[in-house]
This record gives sequence, C-alpha cells and structure tokens, in this order.
Amino acid sequence: MDLERKAKDAALALADYRNDWNVIDPEKQSTIPMQQIANLQEKLLIAKSQILQIENVSRTNPQLPVLRQQAALLEREIHTVSLRVTGGGQFSLAGKAAKF
Repeated sequence: MDLERKAKDAALALADYRNDWNVIDPEKQSTIPMQQIANLQEKLLIAKSQILQIENVSRTNPQLPVLRQQAALLEREIHTVSLRVTGGGQFSLAGKAAKF
C-alpha cells in the first residue's frame, strides 16, 4: 500500500514538473533542435564553400557581401538554437533534463 502511494506521488510530482516547465521528455524534445542545427550547419558549409569558390575567381564579385551576410546569419541562428539545447539556463533542454 505504501509503495503504491509513493508511486502515485512520484507520478504526480513528475506531471507537475512537466506542466510547470512545459516539457514532456527533454531528451526526445532535443531531437528537433539538433536536427535544425545540423540543417543550419549544412547550409553554412555550403555558403562558406561558395564564398571560397567565388573569392578564388574574383574578390570583387557582388555576390560576396550577400553570401557573407547569409553565413553570419546562419552562424547566429546556430548559436541561438544551440543555446536552447545546451544553454544551461532554466529554459534550455539540458537544464530541464537535469531536473527531469
């Protein structure tokens, strides 16, 4: 009987935590941002490759500023999404996983 009550209390505590922190399972929820990061890194690699190829042909090519800006935006987005997963703050999934 006592074990059943403890199990119910633990289940209620877990449900309260999930509701308070808007999290179901931090490990499973981190899959989507990790896929976003991989996708963004692939786009960044393509942009940097294009920059290098164009620079080898012509350093004055008008596409270069646009590609450099695109690369910088991708780097910032990678950083932003990474913080959501590993930022260590109360809203990062890593922080939630530790409490989970």
